[in-house]
Amino acid sequence: MGACSSGSKCVILAINLLFWAAAGVLMFAAVLVLTQFSDTACGVGRWYVLLPVIAMLLVGALLFLNSFLGCCGAVRESKKCLSTFMLVTLLVLLLEVSAATLAVAFRSTVTAHVKNDWLATIQDYSSGRCDPLVDLLQNRLQCCGCANATDWEGSVWAAEHPGTVPASCCPTLTTSSCSDTQQMWSDGAVGCCSKLESLASTNLLYFAISGVTLAALQTLVMLTSCVLMRRRREHSYIHLDADLTHSTQPSPSHL
Repeated sequence: MGACSSGSKCVILAINLLFWAAAGVLMFAAVLVLTQFSDTACGVGRWYVLLPVIAMLLVGALLFLNSFLGCCGAVRESKKCLSTFMLVTLLVLLLEVSAATLAVAFRSTVTAHVKNDWLATIQDYSSGRCDPLVDLLQNRLQCCGCANATDWEGSVWAAEHPGTVPASCCPTLTTSSCSDTQQMWSDGAVGCCSKLESLASTNLLYFAISGVTLAALQTLVMLTSCVLMRRRREHSYIHLDADLTHSTQPSPSHL
């Protein structure tokens, strides 16, 4: 029974250390994204950017605090701590399943919003509000426009710089604009919306793998906590039976 208890404690402690690391990564990534988008006034207000990032931050904070509670409960073999730890872990697991379901259900809606917002941002380019975000994405993703470089036609930029696109569409130029399609990323034929959709699909796969792994670890740690609490309860019964046996034995003076 002692070996079982030690093994359960080790498993709970080891998994909670992994949860601590995962919580730290989630909170760091969330703060990093919020910091980057806060630099551009147009990015921080998007609900499809804010909701996942805030969810990551909350889940990370909850995992961090809950892991501390799980470690304390395992070391002290406290039934109250372990019970609370299991309930919070189950709550986090249900939130993860709900978030995954919503992500799949609203994927097409989010994709449509991204395309519409990107086209609107291109049309308003040159006002200075969203220019850094557009240039950043076009440089990083090596693309131009939403579907292709022709999306810049009819924009504020096109009115001020006829026949050209911003320099972020052209990797080899240091000027503020370019007009030759051969100088553009993929000759101006590849837009950013398809790149963003492909990037979202890849990240969704990574998140799915991470979510399944995390769910498996959470299930394991809940089962291990049950084993430890059961061992604690049986240990209490043993002490109670021993005390009763000792109290019912006749003393030497009565023999």
